[in-house]
Amino acid sequence: MTLVPKNMPAAEIPITLELMHQLLMDQHPDLAHLPMTVVAEGWDNLIVRLGSDLLGRFPRRHVAVDLILKEQTWLPLLEGRLPLPIPTPIHVGSSSELFPYPWSITSYFPGHIASQAAPLDETVVAQQLGAFLGALHHQAPNSAPPNEFGRGTPLSERAWRDDGYLATLQGHVDTTKLEAVLQRGRDAATWQWPPLWIHGDLHPANLIANNGALSAVIDFGDLTAGDPATDLAGLWMLLPVSHHHLFWNAYEATAPFGADEALKIRAKGWAAALTLAILTYSADNETMAVIGATTSARLAGEH
Repeated sequence: MTLVPKNMPAAEIPITLELMHQLLMDQHPDLAHLPMTVVAEGWDNLIVRLGSDLLGRFPRRHVAVDLILKEQTWLPLLEGRLPLPIPTPIHVGSSSELFPYPWSITSYFPGHIASQAAPLDETVVAQQLGAFLGALHHQAPNSAPPNEFGRGTPLSERAWRDDGYLATLQGHVDTTKLEAVLQRGRDAATWQWPPLWIHGDLHPANLIANNGALSAVIDFGDLTAGDPATDLAGLWMLLPVSHHHLFWNAYEATAPFGADEALKIRAKGWAAALTLAILTYSADNETMAVIGATTSARLAGEH
């Protein structure tokens, strides 16, 4: 598959190991002796392992500041009712003369991102993911944070964004079936229940797996409230269709409003929408390019 030449968003501030050591010396000197190793760089954060048990999350763009603050505010309130570990901040760092953004120290979760953790026990993972999302997808308070990227909203309300991806990919990727799945999601009945908590960015690079099973769900920077179909898109990104029934059984056992056919159609539509975004911006990120190509093939095959 040939991708358009668009890279991840560029870092706005260079973050070096020396800078991170200075930040620890300044605000958490008890951690400054720990060895540091860069383990990942996403669109929004640089992730650094501290010693054997901790991770540092440092925003690489101004837009990520709100995402870090969101995790610092809300994850302590959510973790107690979720069946998998999440990256609740253990220590927080404030903006300073050294670094203008807040940052966090969380637990390190053993394993690898799910897209690189083969072989997965897909039976176990389907049940784990369904139970996790069923537990997360409960009514959110009115003060739940909004999401500037339209996560949790009707697909029709973000059509301008997804149509832009389709236009960008024209001539580079065959999007015919993705567009059909997306349109069906737009046409489905909309969410009629109260807004539910949603992760907002539940793809396989934000799931950690160890010994074949999920060990954590990470990166809650897009946490918001709305239609749970946004999160349920992750089912097509992670698992073959042969295991979807196990997911839905586990999900419906704990989700307060169940999962009707319209929800499943919207979820597939969201899978197409998120795949278009991934394919648009993964020219320099092989991990995300593979996730996009795999999901596209699953959606096309099922369609």
